[in-house]
Amino acid sequence: ALTLLSGMFSYAVSEGIIPQNPLRGIKKPAVGKRTRRLDAKEYRRLGKVLAAADDEIWQGVVGTKLFLLTGFRLSEIAGLKWSEVDEPGSCFRLGDTKTGASIRPVGRKVFNVLAAAPRVPSATYVLPGPKKEDGFYTSLDEAIARLTEKAGLDGVTSHTLRHSYASVAGDLGFTEI
Repeated sequence: ALTLLSGMFSYAVSEGIIPQNPLRGIKKPAVGKRTRRLDAKEYRRLGKVLAAADDEIWQGVVGTKLFLLTGFRLSEIAGLKWSEVDEPGSCFRLGDTKTGASIRPVGRKVFNVLAAAPRVPSATYVLPGPKKEDGFYTSLDEAIARLTEKAGLDGVTSHTLRHSYASVAGDLGFTEI
């Protein structure tokens, strides 16, 4: 109930009905907690599939690589705009995330992936829709499912990739500030 109510208040904030979510900061119980994460062998298998994914739409391949390198949410990767990419500042300046505007540091490998990706000159989004350059690619979850299936990985979703990133960061001693 707390999670649902918090979501309702978050929506009210986004619609300008209330100035802030009164439940922000209250620890919510884990609902349907997932523990699946990729191990080193699975990362290698997925990496090989991504390197040889000639039959997959490029937005799906680039989007999956961005998941693996950033740990961002699905909506943050799919909706990433070129105007939010700040390579000199080594970050993405996201205007609209689950928690509002956000500056996210990213590494050189992320910019290498972006540099190697096709760039549609008139596209607003890093991953433009294949039929509409003014919209973003909406099938990233499906592409991840196809790519992970080709790698022989079961039960892997975009959330699994996000959780795997966070788990590896935690294993390396990086924590959320």
